[in-house]
Amino acid sequence: MGDAVTLLYKHLLACPACAGEIVFQPGTASCASCGHVFRKTDARDQWDLRLAVPRARTVIYQLGGPPMAPTNLFEKLPPNPVGEMRDWSAIDPQLIYGNRLTPELITYFPKAQSSDDWMLDLGCGIRNFETICKEVTGFNYIGVDYEGEGPDALADAHALPFKDNSFDFIISIAVLEHLAFPDVAIEEAFRVLKPGGIFIGTVAFLEPFHMDSYYHMTHLGTARTLEHAGFEIVAMAPNTEWSGTRAQAEMTLFPGLPRFAKRHMTSGVTPLSKGMWAFRRLLHKGERTANMRRLVETTGGYRFVVQHPMSQTGAQV
Repeated sequence: MGDAVTLLYKHLLACPACAGEIVFQPGTASCASCGHVFRKTDARDQWDLRLAVPRARTVIYQLGGPPMAPTNLFEKLPPNPVGEMRDWSAIDPQLIYGNRLTPELITYFPKAQSSDDWMLDLGCGIRNFETICKEVTGFNYIGVDYEGEGPDALADAHALPFKDNSFDFIISIAVLEHLAFPDVAIEEAFRVLKPGGIFIGTVAFLEPFHMDSYYHMTHLGTARTLEHAGFEIVAMAPNTEWSGTRAQAEMTLFPGLPRFAKRHMTSGVTPLSKGMWAFRRLLHKGERTANMRRLVETTGGYRFVVQHPMSQTGAQV
């Protein structure tokens, strides 16, 4: 995020500590309100916009109400009926491996309406999704992460350095499980997304502990976190291709084996499980053994598409 690039979207930036204006100077920047100082990293021409001092944050929960049930939960994520389906046979396999993108998920990507529309890749890593996001959406792209040389800027998902209503689209692929306070981070995503904007992401469930992951969420936990922040769920689904068994096998159980060999080790488990669940339904017709239950109990992760309502302020903070 060099000086020349920063000029393109510095109007979106705000101090992560107090939301004040960030004033940029060669090699340094500071908040005009609280004096918070930001500097470039040594790794590349990139600004470090993480909190320099701790910041207190309060999340308010309304207790005593009925349990939150996930809305628009599908067995398999359907394509957007008004979205564009393409031939993704040539897509980089790394983009769709594990609990990442699918062609169906991409049909929910919105389209830019002007040359000054922006999207945020929250937890962008090495920017794997930049090219496809630009190609499909036409948005200007900003990628942030807590560390690494790939992001445009270093930022904390719990205190994003952006003004309210800055983005039309946010993606966060396989990131939420790695956040210490996902409720706070989702509220930050809600804050910086414009009303009507789309937030698309994936989150781990039965994947093994990895890369200092904190919270692996069920469908109930994912829905509660998103809806508490103020989002409306457009679609949510378990990852039918990435079972917990497969995730465990390919991520942890058989270190050193090539991926195809790891997959072979558990290739018979899912068909056997489907058969046993079907047989159980025949024996216990009144028992809740629908395919949805099997999927939500065995998936490696979830995919979601949510929207910032046009007239809602979100959770109190």
